[in-house]
Amino acid sequence: MSQVDVIIPVYNTPLLFLDEALASLRAQSFTDWTAWIINDGSADDYTDNLKHSLDALKDSRVVYLASDHKGPAGSRNVGLVEGAAPYIAFLDSDDCWLPGHLASQVARLEGDSALTLVHGHSRIIDSDSKPLRADPPIAGLNELSVRECFLRMLNHNFVNASSVVARRRALAEVSYFDGSFPCLVDKELWLRLLNRGARFYYDAEVVLFHRASAQYFQKDGPASGDTPPHHRAGSRYCEIEPDVC
Repeated sequence: MSQVDVIIPVYNTPLLFLDEALASLRAQSFTDWTAWIINDGSADDYTDNLKHSLDALKDSRVVYLASDHKGPAGSRNVGLVEGAAPYIAFLDSDDCWLPGHLASQVARLEGDSALTLVHGHSRIIDSDSKPLRADPPIAGLNELSVRECFLRMLNHNFVNASSVVARRRALAEVSYFDGSFPCLVDKELWLRLLNRGARFYYDAEVVLFHRASAQYFQKDGPASGDTPPHHRAGSRYCEIEPDVC
C-alpha cells in the first residue's frame, strides 16, 4: 500500500493539460503514491485517447477507473473508496504541482498529529501554462482558531483543493464529498471538517500552478436575484453560526 492516494477526476480535459498534471505528479520528490484517474463519463473518442495516453506512461502507480458521469464530488468519491493510503491528495486534471509538494505536506502531517489537512499557496497559469497574477500569501491563517477558520470559510473558500493533502481517516469520518451537493463541493467538505474541529495548516510557499478557467476572465458576478454560491455552500450551517449567514 502506498502512503498517498492522489485523486484525479477527468471529464474531457484536454489531454495536453492532463499530461502536464501527470508529469508534475511523476516529478515529485516523494514517490510513494498511487494516482487514481477517474474518467467521469467522458466522450467515447476521448476515452479511447485517454486510455492510450495512460498506457503509454507504463507506470503501475497510475490506475485508471471508469465511471458514469457523477460530477466533481461523485467522481472524486469513486477514487476515494478504491484507495487505502493513510493520506489523500487531490489534483485537478488541468493543474500542476511543484516537485516538493507531496514531500513537504506529508512531512508536515507526520510531524504534527493534531493536523487534519495541509494546503498551500498557488500561482495562476493560463491555457498556455504561462503565469498570470501572482497573489501574495494569505496572512495569518495559521494563527486562526478552528472556529475562526470556519467563519472565514463560510464567506470565502481559502483552500485550493489541488493543494490539499489530508488524513484519510478524517475524510472518511465525514463520508468524503457530498455527491448531492450542487456546487462548491470542496468548500462544503472543508466546512464539515472544520465543524468537527479539524485543524488546517497553510503552507505559504507556492506548491501548485492552478490553471485559470474561462470564468476567471469574466468580470460579471451572479445574475440579479441569484443566490451567491458561497451562501448556498454555507446555508446548512446557519443554525451553528447564525450571525454570519
